[in-house]
Amino acid sequence: MNNRLEASSNSYFELLSEANQSRQIQDYQLAVNVYNHMIEQFGKSIELIRILAHCYFLIGLSEENESAYQSAIQLMREAIELDPVSVLNKWW
Repeated sequence: MNNRLEASSNSYFELLSEANQSRQIQDYQLAVNVYNHMIEQFGKSIELIRILAHCYFLIGLSEENESAYQSAIQLMREAIELDPVSVLNKWW
């Protein structure tokens, strides 16, 4: 059981590192893909949803992509429903 948890933890941090590096070089679409994969594999967290929403917002901003804006808005709503206090304290 410990080996499985350790492997899962390593995988999570490897994916997180890849997604964060993609954001740093402004490859927001790749970051979105990796964050979505993380959510599918490990489940939702406020932090992942918040970062994912921010990436969608930046895609919408850089590409004038209305659907990306709508995705960002939907994710923000979802995060607020999951944990309103945490989101409002960390969002800004």
